Amino acid sequence: MDWVQNKTSGKKNQSRRQSTDPSTSSTSAQSSTTSNPSKTASGWLEELCHENIALLQSSLPVTKTSKAGRKKASIERPIVDALNWGVAAIQIEDKVDLTYLGALIDTLQAEEGAPSTTDLTPAKIAKWIGKQLPLRSEEPAIALLAAGWIHGLPNLGRHIEPGLWLETLQIILTQVDRAWVNSEPESMLAWLIWSCEVPLALASQLSQLGCNDRFVSDTLDRLALVLELTKEKSSPWLKNGGSSLRALLACVVRCRWTADQLGARRWYACQRKAVVDLAFKAIAFSDNAGKPLLVDEEIGETDAELWAAIFEVTDQNAKLGDLMSSLPKGVRPAKLKRSLSKASLAPLGFYDSDAEVSLMRREWKSNGCRVAVDFANDPMWLDVLDGRGERVLSGWWEIQVSKNGKPLDVDCGWTEVCWFSDDDVDYLEMQCEVDGKCILQRQIMLAREEGLVFAADALLGAESADWELESRFPLASAVQFNQEVRSREGFLSSESDETHKMALVMPIALPEWRKTNATGELTHESDSLVLTQRAQAQRLYSPIAFALRKRHQSASYTWRQLTVAQDLSILTRDVAAAYRIQIGKEQWVLYRSLTQSTRRTMMGLHLNSEFYAGRFDSEDGQYEALVEVDAEAE
Repeated sequence: MDWVQNKTSGKKNQSRRQSTDPSTSSTSAQSSTTSNPSKTASGWLEELCHENIALLQSSLPVTKTSKAGRKKASIERPIVDALNWGVAAIQIEDKVDLTYLGALIDTLQAEEGAPSTTDLTPAKIAKWIGKQLPLRSEEPAIALLAAGWIHGLPNLGRHIEPGLWLETLQIILTQVDRAWVNSEPESMLAWLIWSCEVPLALASQLSQLGCNDRFVSDTLDRLALVLELTKEKSSPWLKNGGSSLRALLACVVRCRWTADQLGARRWYACQRKAVVDLAFKAIAFSDNAGKPLLVDEEIGETDAELWAAIFEVTDQNAKLGDLMSSLPKGVRPAKLKRSLSKASLAPLGFYDSDAEVSLMRREWKSNGCRVAVDFANDPMWLDVLDGRGERVLSGWWEIQVSKNGKPLDVDCGWTEVCWFSDDDVDYLEMQCEVDGKCILQRQIMLAREEGLVFAADALLGAESADWELESRFPLASAVQFNQEVRSREGFLSSESDETHKMALVMPIALPEWRKTNATGELTHESDSLVLTQRAQAQRLYSPIAFALRKRHQSASYTWRQLTVAQDLSILTRDVAAAYRIQIGKEQWVLYRSLTQSTRRTMMGLHLNSEFYAGRFDSEDGQYEALVEVDAEAE
């Protein structure tokens, strides 16, 4: 059903949408929806409350009686439950905030007359809100606490002294006024709660006193604009690896539920589509258990109730239903069966340059063979899932560099060099500069059909030196590395069952057999897989390959370093390097130039590229390019 256009403000809203610059961020345009509000949030409260605060407080209903004579809470239980949805992924550090939030939710969910399970009374919670808000309003936990307090206003009002009750309301609504004019909030989640959820919740709780239509419609216009702007720019929703995305969607759901309680107009199709697109991203960044990627897997939750709520508020969108069917049983909405319509699904590869996150996926019908990268911070975060969708790598992907035996401080931001995605491959390349001493370039690629992940670090030094490059791949919990005795490869397997092989690991820059001398090694230290390379040169290349599909774990395999020639001369490995990988009957070739690209040959292939990856057909000797990166294209 479409959202019915408001008669008094529809023309202004339409012109505002047409004049919005698509290149601006959603946060920069949010304040435009309240350029001339009828009154401030605090002013609206004063108009409702100026005669008798105690009378208003006592008039708030606490319970309603059903036909069967049983009492039930007037607060919608799903709204109270939804305050917890997606919160685990945010990884709130201050546990005191979570204690107060949990106490508030328990208080609102408790049956009338039931003994309290916590000594944090509504009065204590109100005082905590009043103390913390002026200093920490941008923190999601504080905003959620305030939203919960407003959602529970009728229940809480009977237990709080009128002066404290009004003081808490005024403090919360002062922050609402500030959010409406804040064009650059630190937290998208906190801003959305303050500017949309809190005013709608208050309007719902005080609706029996006469709801201010303009106040509600302005709030809904603001939410609608924010959702529509995600089509041009979704990065505010995906910052910090999208750790707040589920909590943001939960906030949108609570807003929609509250608007429905007010009898407010429904969403337009474009707003429903925006919610669907955001849900697509949230589901894509989930593992086979339904937990969010790019956060600690032991912290994240499946949020099963959230998916059912999103499915409901989007009017059971068919495409979203197709995608949700990829979620595991018990997490996806109960009415959905595991059946996918491939034509309706979004592209497999995803990249957001502003949020600096990337997702590589083999297919939609399976959660297996996926890679997720968040390089907004240093070190970056890496998740790799095997063919069954279980995490084999998960955590901070660190890099350490030494020059002439002295460690360099690699504390700098990564920037994108190249992103490419098509039916065959996803490829991401990043780089950073280390204090003028060298440039580090990091590559990661997923060959979609084969389920093969290729990762590499390249060191481009300013001068020749004794370089050492150490790449640390974070092992997921309950995953161990079992290394072969005579050769240098190994398998990632489950700690509980070593026979359950999850990934084949091949350090392709090192000789396959240990009897051959090498300038590096692949080792296992604590919870990391460590690949080390050394060279007395100006440049250094350190690649590795992970074969994720089940059939790879039992097939025969090998790899070789290939000769690269230029003008009939063999090149050293600090100029260009090439490799061949074979698993069963499948073969791939990889090439990387560490100097200015020029025409070179390797294994009968003529190249003028900085990077090349391709399949090799041993029967006819032909190559099929997966990705080819030209230096000029960067």
